[in-house]
Amino acid sequence: MPDTFEVPTTTPSGKLLVIAIIGVKPGFEDKIAEALRMNKAEVDAGKEPKTLTYRMGRTVTADGQLIESEFVVIEEYADAKVGLLEHAKGAGSAVLIKAREDGEFSSFKVYFYDEF
Repeated sequence: MPDTFEVPTTTPSGKLLVIAIIGVKPGFEDKIAEALRMNKAEVDAGKEPKTLTYRMGRTVTADGQLIESEFVVIEEYADAKVGLLEHAKGAGSAVLIKAREDGEFSSFKVYFYDEF
């Protein structure tokens, strides 16, 4: 798991799409799910006006079983720089950042895209 990653501050379209895949160590699944719900609630309440989309879920196997310890988050920001920075200041994001720092994640991958 990388300690840092470079976040694009601009894209050709101005929007930024983010897909994060978070593996969680056993025993921390409920805590991480709640933090993701907190993020979604802040977006839904209009507290992050530059966040256009915030969706989350758990990975599903080919036979339809949930992988309880793996989460995916799909995010879309109207402004590549400002939107993600606004989002990172939220209460749910603070829980996720601390959980990562405390070693509660087993893996963490983030992918950045420009919409065309």
